[in-house]
Amino acid sequence: RSTASRQKIAEAAEQLVLRNGRSGLTTSALVEVAKVSERTIFNHFKKIDNALTFRVAQHLEPIIDSPPFPHDLTLKQVPVAITNHFHAAVDSPHVQEHLKKFIVLAAALSYEEFEGMTQEIMLTLGTISDRFCSSIDRAYPQLTVQQSLANALCTVNLLMGVLMSFAAFAQESEQNSA
Repeated sequence: RSTASRQKIAEAAEQLVLRNGRSGLTTSALVEVAKVSERTIFNHFKKIDNALTFRVAQHLEPIIDSPPFPHDLTLKQVPVAITNHFHAAVDSPHVQEHLKKFIVLAAALSYEEFEGMTQEIMLTLGTISDRFCSSIDRAYPQLTVQQSLANALCTVNLLMGVLMSFAAFAQESEQNSA
């Protein structure tokens, strides 16, 4: 039930921003669209912007979740497999659908609003990256600390590259339509 409420609030936050921009994301509007109490909203999210950041994360997480990362590689193959994983993910229709939703959401925010959310998005990307790298470290416990750190840096760079290219595309689209 708690997870369902959190999801409903995040989806409502996205709907409001898509309809009215960031200025449309108010507590009263969120209560009305999500059909939950104000208390429920703030039990799940410290600030209403966090509901939007949570939704952004939901659109970016499939990049690391699909396809499943292989568990039968040599240690030398792991870094290349990380890059291949991101390429395969971005080519996947499921991930493309989430990335489109991210683009549409990013485009609904003004440049300043997106910039204002950047810190939260960066923290979210760090969490997503950490989860992915931890799963690799568990699958390959023989990795050295240096190899693990190099894999983490590669993962962060790839994830940031995907995010920044799509965010730039969304912002350029906004400027071209203005």
